[in-house]
Amino acid sequence: MSDSDRSAGGRKRDVPSATPANAGYRHRLEIDLAQRVHFDLADAAHLRNAARAEYDLGQCRVLASNVVHLAPTRTAGYRTDRLPGGATVKVLWAFNPFDVNRKLQQVARATLKAIAGARDQVEAVYVASPAEIDLATAFDVPVGIRFASYPKGLVEQALKRLGMKQVRATVLTQDSLSLTSSVRALAAHAAREKADITLVASHARKGVPRLFLGSFAETLVHLSKTDLLVFRESTHAAKGAPKNLLFAHDLSRDGDRGLEKALRYAKRWKCALHVIHVPEPVYGINFDDQNPKVESYRKRVQKKIQAIESSLKRSRVEGSVVIDMRWAPISELILSQARRVHADLLLVFAKSGRLASFMGGSVTRQVLRASVAPVLVLKAG
Repeated sequence: MSDSDRSAGGRKRDVPSATPANAGYRHRLEIDLAQRVHFDLADAAHLRNAARAEYDLGQCRVLASNVVHLAPTRTAGYRTDRLPGGATVKVLWAFNPFDVNRKLQQVARATLKAIAGARDQVEAVYVASPAEIDLATAFDVPVGIRFASYPKGLVEQALKRLGMKQVRATVLTQDSLSLTSSVRALAAHAAREKADITLVASHARKGVPRLFLGSFAETLVHLSKTDLLVFRESTHAAKGAPKNLLFAHDLSRDGDRGLEKALRYAKRWKCALHVIHVPEPVYGINFDDQNPKVESYRKRVQKKIQAIESSLKRSRVEGSVVIDMRWAPISELILSQARRVHADLLLVFAKSGRLASFMGGSVTRQVLRASVAPVLVLKAG
């Protein structure tokens, strides 16, 4: 029996599978008994025993000792049409013809097939600069074409091998050795072309290699104004259009903007949108039912969750809303929920919060490095 099936006393909890008002739905009740916010680690055992939940007419109440929410998920399947109303997606693919890792190109191809339809536009873009050793040392190639038509031909050959001859190849020439300069050139091109998504590979370098070589993908996360779809060699791309998206919401105003974008993508792909919120740790608060700060927090969270649920209904997008209170790194809880809902894409809103130093790096960065599903980084631009 799992933790979510037990109450604080260890007894099995009876959870109705449906209510009369929602007969066509199944309800998912997420109860996390290990608390992770508003208390010191020493209090964890005590609060775990104090955790409790109430079920009332198909809704979950938010209690001071545990924040829980129940959201309906329709059991019927979803249509897999990629795009409604003739709308198209413009995808810019950050392509490197000198990358010896052919597996990355295969994963990119599979990811593009999942998100882009026949009417969509895909452009493979390579930023040619002296920082690329294969170009800088190609002395048999005339300088006049070494950073222009020569790499463009290599991109076109690689696309042909991948069976993607219809993809347009573009080369941007950059005379600087700086990684940041190359990233800025790509980001500026995406903005000029009004791309919806930039597809970029992450090599997930760590330690010394990352210190000296840097990370193109993570630098692009900071500089791009276009949404980024990041994948790795180990990424599992969906076969067909996405069926389930998971959006990590911090309940902030920026998070609300991210939710609006997530809803647009869910409508575009006609798939389910699941939302998870993991509260940030706050110390020094007496976790008591009578504490006005706890009561205020409870009401604020309840109001936000109701607003998210209303947004899903107004948009006619199916999904669920879950609050995870376990004491664990935020990125781990997000990835755990992604596995639980079988997310084809994981959506995060890029920002740097006050948890960066506490958690050993931004949540977005940790998710990018560990997710097995492609990560769609939503940008404010």
